[in-house]
Amino acid sequence: MWQTPGWRSGPLLIGTSLALTVLVATGCEREDWKPETLAYDSVATNEAELGHGRDAYKTYCVGCHGEAGDGRGPAARFLNPRPRDFRSGIIKFAAVEAGQLPYDEDLVRVIRRGLHGTSMPAWRFLPERSVVSVVQYVKSFAADVYAEDEPHARIVPDLDPWLDSDEADAIEEGAAVFHALALCNNCHPSYLTKQEIYELSKKKYQYGVTTFREDMYHGVVTETDWGDELRAPDFLTATLKNGTAPEDLYRVIVSGVGGTAMPTWRGALPEEQLWALVHFVKSIADKRGTADGAALQHKLAAQPPFQAPAPAAAAAATEEES
Repeated sequence: MWQTPGWRSGPLLIGTSLALTVLVATGCEREDWKPETLAYDSVATNEAELGHGRDAYKTYCVGCHGEAGDGRGPAARFLNPRPRDFRSGIIKFAAVEAGQLPYDEDLVRVIRRGLHGTSMPAWRFLPERSVVSVVQYVKSFAADVYAEDEPHARIVPDLDPWLDSDEADAIEEGAAVFHALALCNNCHPSYLTKQEIYELSKKKYQYGVTTFREDMYHGVVTETDWGDELRAPDFLTATLKNGTAPEDLYRVIVSGVGGTAMPTWRGALPEEQLWALVHFVKSIADKRGTADGAALQHKLAAQPPFQAPAPAAAAAATEEES
């Protein structure tokens, strides 16, 4: 289940403390603020509600996200990753196709639950009215975008087709999709030896993968739409910002991650394979910080050199199996 980020963690404590300190010192005011009529599923966009949202934003958000919503608040330079820039209307974790405008419920989820491993805390204590109104105010930073764009369909999880299956089968299917079909390991690290990838791809797809990217046990660095460099997370070692509950992993895998190289997989793979990816990724994430995780790292580092089978031998083996 979801775990609230610890208030003792360095970036979270520093970011929150700095933000509140700066607020007291500066009394920030967004001079160009005015009420807007926003699209999507806004609960309230009247002047009084947006005014309440502005006040909540000034109290809790401006120190990191800035008066202009550009992610450049006074505390931002001390934080890694940087606070989100709201002006494009795009956030990373939303139940819509990657790069599309989020719904209110996506913003509420991030506010209420926070983002693990970042300075964005879980604002669980805020009154409901404050959360609803601050969402409207955050959206006003991208009012023109919201007004021009049409709402995109929410991505809602289908029932997990592996619920009545052996978990090991789901994980094996997900490992095959990850390493040999969707090729998630073109960006993310691999979690099987080269020999295991060859044998699993041969078993599942009747061909054996024999070419591998250099440095395949580390994530690839790409640039985000905000100009930051981002390394594809290693599920074995990284704190996954959006959580590791199955529904959270499904949302990220299927929707993609807005503003990054992580694409939307809805429609590209059948639900059975998408949910298999969820089971596989969760099986790796659950090993983080455990003896099993350390053993997997050791196995990958100590694997013998991979020898691709000769074409004739591979063809003969395929014919023998069929």
